[in-house]
Amino acid sequence: MNDQAQTFVITRPLNQADSIISSLKQHFAPSNSTLVSHLPLIKITSIKPQMPLASSRFSGIIFISPNAVTHTANQLSKSEWKQLITSPLYAIGSRTSEVLKNICSDVLIQTPDIQTPENMNSEGLLALSTLSNVAQQRWLIVKGLGGREKLKDTLIQRGAEVVELCTYQRNIPDTKLSNRIRLALQIKSIWIITSVQAIINLAKIMSQTDQQIITQTASTELKQLEINENCRIIVSSDRIKESAIKLGFNVIAVAKNATDKQLIDCIKELKL
Repeated sequence: MNDQAQTFVITRPLNQADSIISSLKQHFAPSNSTLVSHLPLIKITSIKPQMPLASSRFSGIIFISPNAVTHTANQLSKSEWKQLITSPLYAIGSRTSEVLKNICSDVLIQTPDIQTPENMNSEGLLALSTLSNVAQQRWLIVKGLGGREKLKDTLIQRGAEVVELCTYQRNIPDTKLSNRIRLALQIKSIWIITSVQAIINLAKIMSQTDQQIITQTASTELKQLEINENCRIIVSSDRIKESAIKLGFNVIAVAKNATDKQLIDCIKELKL
């Protein structure tokens, strides 16, 4: 391991970064010089469901993310949630599956089986045998506002009726946090980014002007060359890498997925 001091920036939303921060600190503990900061690039807020969730039966319910699980469960009574999860359950990502199992265990004696693809994205889910023949079936996708339509479009092409339920939205950080992020971009660091929306928000924040930044840098914007020198990025998928490169960022590595283990393994391979 390189003894040179390293600074890492974790960009997961609020209350979703403790485990990766702990893992990073443990990995770099011998050096005593590694700094880990948390600057969320996405602000998550709830959206009130626009349909009676517990009144319908589906051939399958797909939860896109941990936020999809928690923001849905938080808006339902235990009896409503119990009725909803009588349908077959699917989760994208091991963390989504874990959160779903924990919440289900609070209201059910026996935790339901949750199908989770090894490839933790829409393509991986669509490759499951149970989603190959869905003609005349009714499916519910629980997700955030906006985002990819790959899953919905493909299921419709396969003959399914698809209902999308948005229970949260992803916003750009507020002004105070955005200012902290722009200041952090002036320091050599490694940013860990696990969603396309996060890299889009980082680009938006870079393009904004701020009086504090202007005073300190004598510039109305952060220069791309300076960003590339200071902000090296580790991403969790090729799709995020493609978006980051298009936006001009310096991607130094791609983890196999967004789990803590794969992100730490990716960092280990870099021998930082």
